[in-house]
This record gives sequence, C-alpha cells and structure tokens, in this order.
Amino acid sequence: MLLVCIGFIGLSAQDYECEFTPFVDIGWRLAKHTWNKGYATEGAKRCLSYAHETLKLKEIYAVTPMLNKKSERIMQKIGMTKVGTFEHPLLLNDERLKMCVLYCKKSKL
Repeated sequence: MLLVCIGFIGLSAQDYECEFTPFVDIGWRLAKHTWNKGYATEGAKRCLSYAHETLKLKEIYAVTPMLNKKSERIMQKIGMTKVGTFEHPLLLNDERLKMCVLYCKKSKL
C-alpha cells in the first residue's frame, strides 16, 4: 500500500504578541496538487465541529496573509466572519506576507 501525505489541517494555540491573542487557530497546508478538490474546506469543517462540539471552545480563529485569497475563501465557505486585518508580528520582515486577515467562528452552544 502506498501512503501519501498531502499536508495537514488542524487546530493550534496561538500566543504571539498581538492585541487579540491568545486564541485557537484553525489552519491548513496542503500540497499544491491537492488544491481545488475540497480537501481543505472539508477538513476545516471537521476541525470546527471538533473544536466546538468536543473541545467546547467558544470561538475559533483563522489567519492568512491578505494575498492568500484561496485560504480566505475557505474561511468564508466554512462560515467564518472577517474580524479585520493586522500586521502579523511574526511576519514583519516579509513585505508580501505581513498584512494578514483575521476570521472568527463562534460556537452556537
């Protein structure tokens, strides 16, 4: 059997220096050949369900550089709401990536 890793989708605690940290973040990094097949959207939906239903977290956030429109679209597709934009403190040395968008999904519980 051939086992191929296509990337990851999951939850991560974020505590970098910023006005809205700490928070739990949902993120994904998938191999390019898997893009546009729905894997990120489906996996992110499952992570949100797990975070809200099993972990009982009241809200989950997602962050992406403003230029990453594909990830931002996934955030919208899974029902997240745009909170705003910010300069990511860990990306300040990268002009292309430092401006990020922040999305949030609150639990219905």
